[in-house]
Amino acid sequence: MKRIYIFLCLSLILMPAVACSPTEPAAEQHDPAPETHHHNHTPASTQLDITFQSSPDHPGKNQPVELKSVITAEKDPVENAQVEYEVWKQGEQHEMIKASHQANGIYVATKNFPQDGQYHVIVHVTAPGIHQMINGSVLIGESQ
Repeated sequence: MKRIYIFLCLSLILMPAVACSPTEPAAEQHDPAPETHHHNHTPASTQLDITFQSSPDHPGKNQPVELKSVITAEKDPVENAQVEYEVWKQGEQHEMIKASHQANGIYVATKNFPQDGQYHVIVHVTAPGIHQMINGSVLIGESQ
């Protein structure tokens, strides 16, 4: 009984480590030209460079606003990230908006903001082996 208990404890400890470890398809592990795929690999030790901007510069309420981020790792565009914008106005509900990948590490989403004021934005970027966030903001209407 003691052996079963030890085995179960070790299994529970090791399962998350195995489940969360990054994996690659076998074909890419032996790729003779890895430089052709370097944009799609983001080692866990890599720090991502994330930018955020919104456009137009001075949008009004209910006007479409483009939320845009450029994601790079070691100056190379990251083409395989999942990018979401967490958006909220002080004291209101947070909303998650998925961005779509355009090209060259550029990710874009569009949102109409219903009220004038300052909106907080957190850019969530998840790439293989890494999750990083940056803060930003969008001012809708006249400055207050």
